Amino acid sequence: MLAQLWLATTLTTTTLSACGHHDYPPWNWLSDGKIIGVCAEVVSTLYQRLGFNVDLSYVGPWARCQQKVAKGEVDINICALRNEERAHYSRFTRTPMAINDMAVFVRQPGSRLLQRREDLTGLRGAMMIGVSLGSEMDGFLQANTRIYRVNSLKQVFGLLASDRVDFVPYGRSSGRLFLSENYPSSGMADLQWPLQRGELYISVSLQSPHLGTLEQLEPMLQAPGMSQWIDQLLEKYSDLYLQQQRQQKP
Repeated sequence: MLAQLWLATTLTTTTLSACGHHDYPPWNWLSDGKIIGVCAEVVSTLYQRLGFNVDLSYVGPWARCQQKVAKGEVDINICALRNEERAHYSRFTRTPMAINDMAVFVRQPGSRLLQRREDLTGLRGAMMIGVSLGSEMDGFLQANTRIYRVNSLKQVFGLLASDRVDFVPYGRSSGRLFLSENYPSSGMADLQWPLQRGELYISVSLQSPHLGTLEQLEPMLQAPGMSQWIDQLLEKYSDLYLQQQRQQKP
């Protein structure tokens, strides 16, 4: 019944371009030339209800996606944390689509006790190019740690596995999903304390002629059943990602 509620659509006539992170399962990732995942399905479904098609053809990695939104070459960033840079070129929904709790991933056992974010001071971390944890957290990491930026999630956790960095700040559910399939016996795991409550928002380029659609999304984002739908999609796309990973292995 819930799926039928969200999939009730009007005839679609206009297509909006959209992009998202290429390597952040189960929220978004690249598959067969398109961005798929939780955020992709949410944005496609909500915009279908408004009478639009959404084109999620791959336009490039995460940093390029954001550049294209900034230039008005792509209408929608399907989900991201808010920060000052993104606010200069796009407008966000008032209501977050979902919560992506951020955690600190480390090798265990570690040589240093980490119980709060201040304990990261002086340590080396790894993140993907273009990834932001929000203005305040980005500022803390820049001022107090040394962050190495790489292109893929495999490279991020590869740096941690090889002891070239001390920690990885990343979404808890996404990190656990990736490690369970790619590094199942590595000793890498997330610390239990929360680094940050990561609110994921849909945003539209300030140069897009469809900027006004953001306000129309609000009733749907606030509707009863939204969080349950997200939970269902997280399970669906976690299973799909694991299935794809296993098919790619020799």
